[in-house]
Amino acid sequence: MPSVTIGLNALRANPVRTVLSTLGVVMGVASLVAVLALGDGVEEFAREQLERTTSIQSIELRSRTTRELDGIQLPVTDYPVFTAADAQALGAAVPAAREVRLQVVGAGRVRLPGSDSLRGASVYGITGWPSLTPPPPWVAIAVAAAVTVGIGFGIYPALRAARLSPIDAIRHE
Repeated sequence: MPSVTIGLNALRANPVRTVLSTLGVVMGVASLVAVLALGDGVEEFAREQLERTTSIQSIELRSRTTRELDGIQLPVTDYPVFTAADAQALGAAVPAAREVRLQVVGAGRVRLPGSDSLRGASVYGITGWPSLTPPPPWVAIAVAAAVTVGIGFGIYPALRAARLSPIDAIRHE
């Protein structure tokens, strides 16, 4: 019990230090909670974005313009050609689909500027890209709050302590 009495007397002797220490601990815990909540929010946002762009909500319609034979891609001449009407019909047939994209992938030969030789190239054509929404405003608010807390409760006390002479700092202990 004498230890508790000594501790309480020290707290009463230095009330400003006690309040500031308690405030520092509270703000440190609050900062930790905010950072962990920010991490959880970003994870949830990423999962929602993946869910929106990788599920049945998006359908790609493409013709197979090549076939593989012994590891070599060979062109196919009798592939189907899809139109925008085909994509719309597919979208109407699958009501859960949020978007339907036409995609053409094939091999071609290109001539580089200033060169006489032809080179093989893969050619891609896509009618649209998946739509990604920007992160909600609470992400920016949480980052701003974490930065403000870090600067306010980290740098400010350190600057004040740096202005003290070591002798004065020890004397007030």
